[in-house]
Amino acid sequence: MAEQEKEEEKKQEQQPNGNRKATKRAETTEEEEGKKNSQQRRKRNGDSYLEICDFILHRPPPSLLFGNHGRFPFVASEVFTCEIDVILRTLVDEEELMNLLFSFLEPGRPHSTLLAGYFSKVVVCLMLRKTVPLMNYVQAHQIVLQQLIDLMGITSIMEVLVRLVGADDHVYPNYIDVLRWLADSNVLEMIIDKLSPTVGLNTERL
Repeated sequence: MAEQEKEEEKKQEQQPNGNRKATKRAETTEEEEGKKNSQQRRKRNGDSYLEICDFILHRPPPSLLFGNHGRFPFVASEVFTCEIDVILRTLVDEEELMNLLFSFLEPGRPHSTLLAGYFSKVVVCLMLRKTVPLMNYVQAHQIVLQQLIDLMGITSIMEVLVRLVGADDHVYPNYIDVLRWLADSNVLEMIIDKLSPTVGLNTERL
């Protein structure tokens, strides 16, 4: 009888530990599932942002220009410039997205005035709303300055360049580091060289 009672007590002592272990395993599994789902959501969101950004960079096929697809670049630019902070923050925080956006400036790519306008609209919005991360990107990718200067014959690109170099005074009133970097850069010399009659401007219209 005494032995039976001891066995029962032993089982009772073991049972809570077993329950705790099972509960812990369940919590761990749930946490892992949560992380996995979160990663999948981030990937889907990232893919969506890449697709939206890509609409700004490429003209729709001629067969689609007069349908709803012809509005994709406009709608894509509206998504990025609707001033929803999480959208702008995602764009400037993801270097892959920023690289894709600024790939519009690469030589050899068609630079239509239509798409240049949408590109300019997004960049100016970032300049006004996400000044520091945008300028951090430009400082880390100084080829962007040269590419903007190469395309400054396009009015929309010129607008970006004018704002970027600080000619629009209200853009950088509280960002001394940005102003110092712009002052130390050779951007004015680059612009003067580009305006030289022997160089000329890229005024491509496609």
